[in-house]
Amino acid sequence: MTILPSDLLEFDLNTSSFPGQKDPLSVLSVSAGLSRNGGGTSYAIPALHDALAEVGVQTTLVTPLGREGGPPSEGFKFELKGFPQAGLGPWELPWAPALRENLKALCLDKGFDLVHNHGAWLPANHDASRFAAERDLPLVLSSHGMLSKWCLNHNNLRKKLAWGLFQRKDLLTARAAHASSAREAKELRELGYNGPIALIPNGVEIPEWREPARPQGQPRTALFLSRVHPQKGLPSLVEAWDRVRPRNWRMVVAGPDDGGHRAKLEELVEQKKLSDLFTFLGPVHGQAKWDLYRSADLFILPTVYESFGLVVAEALASGVPVITTHGAPWADLNIKNCGWWIPNGVEALTHTLGDATQASDNTRRAMGRRGRDLVIQKFSWRNTALDMKALYQWVTDEAECPPFVRMD
Repeated sequence: MTILPSDLLEFDLNTSSFPGQKDPLSVLSVSAGLSRNGGGTSYAIPALHDALAEVGVQTTLVTPLGREGGPPSEGFKFELKGFPQAGLGPWELPWAPALRENLKALCLDKGFDLVHNHGAWLPANHDASRFAAERDLPLVLSSHGMLSKWCLNHNNLRKKLAWGLFQRKDLLTARAAHASSAREAKELRELGYNGPIALIPNGVEIPEWREPARPQGQPRTALFLSRVHPQKGLPSLVEAWDRVRPRNWRMVVAGPDDGGHRAKLEELVEQKKLSDLFTFLGPVHGQAKWDLYRSADLFILPTVYESFGLVVAEALASGVPVITTHGAPWADLNIKNCGWWIPNGVEALTHTLGDATQASDNTRRAMGRRGRDLVIQKFSWRNTALDMKALYQWVTDEAECPPFVRMD
């Protein structure tokens, strides 16, 4: 069941239980939103909390709810509390007054050991930082790429104002920051954060393996699946596809439209006379998403910036080779020979698209299998949760500093 606009009442789901476990860590997590159209973090944050529950961490995840609702309201192993965002006529305001009001009551009820703040810039994130300071609780900050150079320059006037008012202080007062890649850690340092940074990659769901069936004569499929947003580099993909025009291939673009960018892309596709070769699907979720991955012969993410690039990992987990740019931290594609990690820009993408589409099916499938092995070995949610638990234990003085925490 999905939370619909008519359901914008506080919901409370608690399926957490730790039989036989003595005094588990109790963590208050705050996310600025978990809309299904909100990108990889809307999947990664609940998945992390499910995995934390499995390794014995008791978490309460608090989030605002927009009119489109939130994540599915059942099946979680952790406690999820959602509060409706404020509205003004047809406009939705970016804060949830009830969330702020209930943080103190939650803390009195649960006796949290620490606060984990997921995201930046929005009122819910500031509420989390302020609440941790008021209660003298350790604060862990996962910015999820929202403090990257690209994000700082996007809507930069509003962010300059927020940086001066609260965001700089919220960053600098974190007991520890979490980065999912070395580049994200470097950017946090460049913003002046001198505290410990835990380098913990996101986990990835591993779908059931299915050998792809390719009917004779059917076109091969290249897939893009992410937010349709200027950050993702899709105009470069259209230009490269126009230059290569790979024979017997089609391009599928799936994902939610962000700010009307899809209309601009469709206009560009029409100008290039590529309408017969491009299909725009809109948002795809759940099993339909995994079926779409497995139907693809090649995955392409020509992104300007990703702190991790969850869709790259999901494509690899589905056995699909990937083309992505240096905008995503995926050098493993070249190291493990499971895809192509290339410079940003049309020239490199054009050259690589030609090579990838001219390779044999067997070559691409072998690359996909190597990619799946890589994800299984390196990016399991259990390993991510165990590392996060070790970080929590350290910032609450229950354990020594883990080896993945950087002080430099």
